[in-house]
Amino acid sequence: CVRLWPHRTTAEGHFIAILVREGDAEALQVPPWPVSPPRGPARAAWEAFCCEALVRFPSGQVHQGGRSLYLLPQGFPDLRGLRIVQAGLRLGDLARGGFRPAHALALALDPGDAREVLDLAPDDPRLATYLQGGTFQAEGGEGWLLACVARHPVGWARRKGGRVRSLLPPGWRSLVSQPVEEKGHGIVG
Repeated sequence: CVRLWPHRTTAEGHFIAILVREGDAEALQVPPWPVSPPRGPARAAWEAFCCEALVRFPSGQVHQGGRSLYLLPQGFPDLRGLRIVQAGLRLGDLARGGFRPAHALALALDPGDAREVLDLAPDDPRLATYLQGGTFQAEGGEGWLLACVARHPVGWARRKGGRVRSLLPPGWRSLVSQPVEEKGHGIVG
């Protein structure tokens, strides 16, 4: 058992314990989650996005809940009756213009999973523009970009007509007005 007290460390306080099962209890058998795969236009929009933006995709089952798509792991248990904020990884939403990927999907990918990667260095002035939700010039073909900082995904961007538009969620956009610098506790590249 390890305890990290907030008044003795710089942490906010944590508790770690190892649980040991005693006896020969049988595992509880829970039926799998009833997956509703996307159909028709939803499936076409999702597949078009995958063909355009992704090389590899994490394994699992794609589930449609309303206008959103989620990735559920194989054998995901049926949790109906429990209050679930979100089941699985949110892949994105179906919109009039097709499929709009979720920020969570970008963060779950490896740069090698995307067809086009916009890899920004921590001292690149375009990073501040991206983090503010702005646009900037960048050469290349049109389409979805996985925006990365030092090969770590930070979100999506869209390139059209030589301009890259940040698709960072508004709540994540920072007030950075200059390139990000390491100050011992900031973003490190």
